[in-house]
Amino acid sequence: MNRPAPTLQNSEPSLTTGQRSSPMSRNALLDKLPGHELDALGPVLHPVKLRANERLIEKHQPIIHAVFLDEGWASVMSTGSMRPVEVAVVGAEGVVGACILLGVAADTNNCIMQTDGRGRRVAASVLIQLLPQTPVLRSRMLFYIHQALLQSYNAVVATTFGSLEARVARGILIHHDRSLGDEISITQDELARKVGANRAGVTAVLHLLEGQQIIRSKRRCVLVVDRQRLEKAAAGTYAPVAALGHLRSDQ
Repeated sequence: MNRPAPTLQNSEPSLTTGQRSSPMSRNALLDKLPGHELDALGPVLHPVKLRANERLIEKHQPIIHAVFLDEGWASVMSTGSMRPVEVAVVGAEGVVGACILLGVAADTNNCIMQTDGRGRRVAASVLIQLLPQTPVLRSRMLFYIHQALLQSYNAVVATTFGSLEARVARGILIHHDRSLGDEISITQDELARKVGANRAGVTAVLHLLEGQQIIRSKRRCVLVVDRQRLEKAAAGTYAPVAALGHLRSDQ
């Protein structure tokens, strides 16, 4: 099922005539950067393969690296409650460790890869030093942080007012946005942690959505069959990510 790629926002700096841009990147923040910014970043961005359950940020520990994801997604997990709850998701629209731009040296949450993936890693201290030389990237990162805040506000609304069905639908949509196709690798236990519910309740909702032919629940994955109806099931708790640039332009 094809999905339109998120459009560029007016607040993103545009490239002027004569600027050499980077090759198309799967990461929206790095896509088509001006040539001089690419030249500054190229030597310090190191490709990395990432594995499911790999911890990219450990809470209360110094943030050593920022990771621009190209494939896969990571969950920001709050451990302040009785059970870990997903409070944010980072995919190819963003960067793990963006808070260093705000002068934050250590995060209060863990950030854990939920799927295998790949990205580009840069030392946090090096990136901070380069930001004055890379104003387009800096502006994109600030806009991304703003979008992440809006997503977190939306999560509070979903948790406070949304039914379990709406929260499960929202959780599936958020990960569908960051997947390479309509099949999302996720277990029912993982989905339960993401929406702050028990597995039995999540299983009942999945059966309900499957009975309505909105999704198909398979072993360790969920297949989105009808995204439009899934958004309707989210009952106003879901808002799409306004990515800077394209995400998965080949879809």
